[in-house]
Amino acid sequence: MRRASIFGQNVYLRPLEEEDIDGGWLDWINDTAVSRHLASSFPVTRQALTQYWANSQPPNTTMFAICLVEDDIYIGNARLSEIDWISRKCKYGRIIGDAAHRGRGLGTEALILLFRYGFHTLGLNRIYSSAIIENEISLASNDKVGMTREGILKQDIYRSGQYFDTVYLAILREDFDRLHGDPAAWMTRDQAVLRQLAKQKLAG
Repeated sequence: MRRASIFGQNVYLRPLEEEDIDGGWLDWINDTAVSRHLASSFPVTRQALTQYWANSQPPNTTMFAICLVEDDIYIGNARLSEIDWISRKCKYGRIIGDAAHRGRGLGTEALILLFRYGFHTLGLNRIYSSAIIENEISLASNDKVGMTREGILKQDIYRSGQYFDTVYLAILREDFDRLHGDPAAWMTRDQAVLRQLAKQKLAG
């Protein structure tokens, strides 16, 4: 797990690097299957994406690459942005860019790891996001991790000749800890996962 910051059973998060632009990110962001669910659907150049990456650095934003534990393949991105250090809140974003790995629960696992980092490492209290109401896969994933649907903006996004509603969601630290474990529970879990990975490595 190369430069892993947070690891799970199937995926881990590592810092997103400039080289990831050519490792899949640029292709994903220009794939209509991905971009139709994003806030902007304009084509993106490598230069523009490089500038975006350069501007998406701490302390206001932190970005991660989502990689497979099994073989380190880079499959997507996760991000905490608009970090408000006074009110202890931020916005999140996530994409599984590689179509072969969508619909397998990997994005949901990555989201839990991202929230763990936001709540337990950064000390945030609230993480929020939004999704086009037609993006049923994303909404189902958000529901699964315990996010609350707090409201709907009617006809908020225009795509392919029609308007779509946007659903706004959020999760609080206390709800995350109740559903997924507090720092002590995660430490115990980390130790168990590391032991399992060590056994697999020896067996291989």
